[in-house]
Amino acid sequence: CYVIAHHKYEQLINSHAVKYPQSTIISTSISISQTPNICLIELDNFSTATVLFMNCTLTNARPLQYCEKCVTEYISVQNSYNIITNDEDKSNETVGCKSEILRSDNIQVVLMTYEFVTSIWKKSNCDVCFEKIPTVNGSFRYVPTNTTKTLLRKIKAVLLCFGNYSKNTLPVVHLKNETVCNMCKNLYCDANDLYQSVESQGNLCSDLIDSMNYTRKNWGNTYHCTVALPDEGEIWGLTALVCAMPVLLYVGVW
Repeated sequence: CYVIAHHKYEQLINSHAVKYPQSTIISTSISISQTPNICLIELDNFSTATVLFMNCTLTNARPLQYCEKCVTEYISVQNSYNIITNDEDKSNETVGCKSEILRSDNIQVVLMTYEFVTSIWKKSNCDVCFEKIPTVNGSFRYVPTNTTKTLLRKIKAVLLCFGNYSKNTLPVVHLKNETVCNMCKNLYCDANDLYQSVESQGNLCSDLIDSMNYTRKNWGNTYHCTVALPDEGEIWGLTALVCAMPVLLYVGVW
């Protein structure tokens, strides 16, 4: 609230707007205890790590590759947050940085920020594309699994094939690109088979899902390619045989 000294009514009212003379306003301030320097350093480190992760995530949102390309930034967020949470109160006389940073405000901004970062990582299922290897300092080192590296390599080979064999062909709407379809069929089937195998095991992170969806979209919608089912030839063969049976029987009778 503001405390106003006594002034004449006409001095305070002008065109129906109340004006408070600057000299009569008593400014108020809240006494805030000084945060220890070490806590400010820990908070600054967490802030920097969070900004770097969010910047990396948004930069790699299209095409979606942040599991693969932002894992270092994600680890930094985890490490800086763990330093804060492990800085417990030492005694009744001293307040640790955990209480000072995480519980000093009713909004709990730091905790909310950390949960937002982890929600992005978890909703994208990024962990399944990595092997977590413990380090000597108690943290983890994230290494892409062999399946992840193999599938990404196969998808990259398919996209490279698309690019190589579509350079000298004119795009025709709704017409099959025979060159791309024939030359890239084996690579596409190889990548698609591995993807379906990994998918059945539930080991797909968003990077792999988005990459394969993009590859399939190009295969079907851009180049209008199709892949015959393995037993499609047998089905057509049996159909032809059934249709020919009456003719064969008729000829046999005569």
